[in-house]
Amino acid sequence: MSYRTYICDDCGFSSEEEPGVYICPQCHNKMRIAKPSGTFGGGDSTRSDGKILLYILFFIFVGSILVGLLNIIGVVLFIILFYFFRKALNNSIRNKAIPANQQEVIAEPELLSHGKFCRNCGQELGSDVKFCPNCGEEVLLK
Repeated sequence: MSYRTYICDDCGFSSEEEPGVYICPQCHNKMRIAKPSGTFGGGDSTRSDGKILLYILFFIFVGSILVGLLNIIGVVLFIILFYFFRKALNNSIRNKAIPANQQEVIAEPELLSHGKFCRNCGQELGSDVKFCPNCGEEVLLK
């Protein structure tokens, strides 16, 4: 013999019974046949609530994948743009001529000052000085 699940809509009482019409023993209201509970999202249990939760989790999952992909694409684009911007900036700096009066002459330490004049400020120096009296630069003799 086959049994069916009957459920009371008022108090939630359920029982397995043979086909027929049943009255709830707790609240004395008519019971109905419960939906089969073996299908996805079906039945009179919390599975239908779980279906909504499953949809919410699915959309969160898909959304996070899309956001992650957008982040990866954004990082790749940033790297590419940074590379080309830096390359263009370096090319523009290299292509500019520097006026002769603005060029910086970098001398080695032993050539900073020698002989009769200071290499830093051009002050005339005596033969026995170790520091320039004008700017304080050390006089290094060859």
